[in-house]
Amino acid sequence: MTLNDHVQLTDKANQTMYFTSVGEVSLPKDIG
Repeated sequence: MTLNDHVQLTDKANQTMYFTSVGEVSLPKDIG
């Protein structure tokens, strides 16, 4: 694995966590 591959994987993980936390935050608003 090259350093660039590692950076891309980290970016993907960060984006996934970001979208997950946004979804968790917005869910109560949608339900409420």
